[in-house]
Amino acid sequence: DNKLTHYVLESKKIEKEYLCIVKNKVDDEFLNSLTDSIIIHGKPTISAKVKEKDDYSFYITLMDGRYHEIRKLVIHGGNTLLDLERIRIGNIILDDNLEIGKYKEVPNLKELL
Repeated sequence: DNKLTHYVLESKKIEKEYLCIVKNKVDDEFLNSLTDSIIIHGKPTISAKVKEKDDYSFYITLMDGRYHEIRKLVIHGGNTLLDLERIRIGNIILDDNLEIGKYKEVPNLKELL
């Protein structure tokens, strides 16, 4: 439903986790730069949580997920975002095998968020 979708995507109370692949090798300096607050549409972003996956990818967790926030953070850190995949919303792990345009019902959805 539209109200729930808006609540989930716009909420500053629900974590959204992404897997990011970048062009240049990931190092500590780059990862630390991703936790910086940047200004988007005149407002500062909430600091992100970041964890390295391998040499060219990392996980990033956002609370608000503003317009192109991850792409802008990656540019701020001096890198280029090649691929971005949302992997978790709140306590819900998103299904890799779900085909485009398909959906899966989640029992007790509001309780999981």
